[in-house]
Amino acid sequence: MTNVESTLSPGENIIARAKLSASALIIPLIVTIVGAVGLFVDLGPSLNQVKPLALLLFIVGVLTTLPALANLFSTQLVLTDQRLVAESGLIRANKLDLRLDKLDRIEVKRPLLGKVLNYGTLVVTGRGVNRKPIPLIVSPDEMRLQIRAQRDNRGSNGAA
Repeated sequence: MTNVESTLSPGENIIARAKLSASALIIPLIVTIVGAVGLFVDLGPSLNQVKPLALLLFIVGVLTTLPALANLFSTQLVLTDQRLVAESGLIRANKLDLRLDKLDRIEVKRPLLGKVLNYGTLVVTGRGVNRKPIPLIVSPDEMRLQIRAQRDNRGSNGAA
């Protein structure tokens, strides 16, 4: 059971759960691998001067990979029949718990790589909630449509 499932009200059902993209790991992993290759492969006496640069690349790669991994494993976005719940962060937890009738706007932002690899950031705005970005969502347009459909369905049924 995830944190979100433990907070469901009686009768509340999960409609959709967003999948997260591991594509944020691509560049940090490439930097880490290039640094590791430079450190551990014998490049000959003429290229041994690149070892400090390789060490720097390896350290930077590891230091950028770890937070990306933490973000990937600690972020979740769940749409229920009553609300939208997002959680992220291991040390400093960020949480969005927004009733669907309070949801004003949901946008999709995609970097160039996100367009190619089909991921993006959902930006949620609601009454009492400033713009809240939820990054690395796979098929963000689809998720946005599901959220809007659930909000509109809920509103047309007259549910509170």
